[in-house]
Amino acid sequence: LYRPTSEGVVAGRFGPRNALSLAYADLGPDLFYDEATGAYVGGFYRDGRSATALEQATVPLFSMVEMNNATAQSLVVKLKHSAAAAPFEAIYGADVWNNPARVMDGIAECLVEFETHPVLNRFDSRYDQYLRGDATALTAVEKNGLDLFMGKGGCAACHPASMRPDGTPPRFTTYRYYN
Repeated sequence: LYRPTSEGVVAGRFGPRNALSLAYADLGPDLFYDEATGAYVGGFYRDGRSATALEQATVPLFSMVEMNNATAQSLVVKLKHSAAAAPFEAIYGADVWNNPARVMDGIAECLVEFETHPVLNRFDSRYDQYLRGDATALTAVEKNGLDLFMGKGGCAACHPASMRPDGTPPRFTTYRYYN
């Protein structure tokens, strides 16, 4: 059965939006107001409702349609009694459990660290290979689609698809919000 959104931890419960990929999420800027353009830039989620990666990392933990943890304290208890407790203590100290706010900060830090790991941010798609000079990485049909995307379609105006001036691969976003 096709569902337009991702199923959460509770079987049969679906949220209003599909889960976004974590890949490359950490590369976006924190939310700020750009005086030059008069627009907000950066942030996380499609609407910028989390200003920083640390703030975004914990939101799904408490969403009833995602990970469905009732409270921070219940999550702390789960973590303390899980296989992840010993590695967590190795980083934050055995007394971390006495400070639930510090545990939550640690959870967010660990999630962001994972999100920034090269396993998620490889820039190794066939398009990335094409941008690095492998002319055979894309099929003829894909190249035609790219020409449309970059030209007549006007897609690249809001979804930049060329290598960035500093040599890093494109992110397909201006990190701005359009309604």
